[in-house]
Amino acid sequence: MLTMPVKQSTVLAGIDIGFTGGIAKFHLACAGFECDLQRIELHPMPTKKEGSGKVILDLVKLKTLIADVESVTIENVHPRPKEGVSSVFRFGWQKGAIEGILTVLDIPYIFISPRVWKKGLTEAGLCEFDKASSRRDHKNFAVECVNRHFAKYLVNTGVGKGLKKTEDGLADALLIGWWGIIGELGLKVKTL
Repeated sequence: MLTMPVKQSTVLAGIDIGFTGGIAKFHLACAGFECDLQRIELHPMPTKKEGSGKVILDLVKLKTLIADVESVTIENVHPRPKEGVSSVFRFGWQKGAIEGILTVLDIPYIFISPRVWKKGLTEAGLCEFDKASSRRDHKNFAVECVNRHFAKYLVNTGVGKGLKKTEDGLADALLIGWWGIIGELGLKVKTL
């Protein structure tokens, strides 16, 4: 478990790596290790098209998005079987670019495996990933979990409006960040 001093007003984040991933920014008001969740911003992974039309990570937008963040939890992902060499390389490049930006900005970060955050949130009674039998089930469970527990805190999707099923990358970013806050940093957050 990480320990870090938490300022009275702090912004922590979760990142789901991938072009369809996202960034979740948690705005908290804290006293020691006890916090109140103020709001959550969700952002799709910033991308742009290069000259050849290939989609790449927009490093300038990414740097701007995370400049005010004090700590980040990132999903530690690995290539899946039958993925092409080119897509695996691009995925690894993206992971390294994110890590590089965080390092340059002097923002502490931690990588956690999908198994760790899913198991942690299931055991905490927030999500039901143990019932997911396929990747599609996981995506649906992630979106349902976010809509059930966090919709009222989402500011840039419309307060009270949940995520669409197609926004599973944003849901994963939020849940990765949430596990980083309660599971890795050990903060007690009044919300749920």
